[in-house]
Amino acid sequence: MANIVMTNKQVDVIMNNPEFGEFMKKQLDAKSAYWLVRALDKMQSIQRSFIDIRNDIIAKYAKKDEKGEVIIKGNVVEWEPEHKETANKEIADLNNQENDLSILMIKIDYNRLSDFSIKEMFLLYPFIEPPEGPPETKITAPQVEN
Repeated sequence: MANIVMTNKQVDVIMNNPEFGEFMKKQLDAKSAYWLVRALDKMQSIQRSFIDIRNDIIAKYAKKDEKGEVIIKGNVVEWEPEHKETANKEIADLNNQENDLSILMIKIDYNRLSDFSIKEMFLLYPFIEPPEGPPETKITAPQVEN
């Protein structure tokens, strides 16, 4: 099985998710918690580097006001027209850069996770192996009469 690989953007989205703090209070077995913490430690480092590089790109190509401050309108950086294409490409390349988290997918006891919400499972999903066997709940489409 291969290590978990995430793009810079995936790491940034997970680390900035407001649900993340509550999720960290969940009880997992010690082994799963260890590997998850190890992944999160690596993700913090990746995110710091990602933010630094993104800020360097912004500083290099953004329009600036008379004080030399980057111009941002509605959470959107204003690019110098001659650099807009280059800046967008560099940001896209940075967002899509893949990072090996140096851990395998975590095998967890799904029977102990019965109190996880869908939001919480969504946060955990990139890190865990799928449960074994078919789903226990079957969803059937309603029958249509002719």
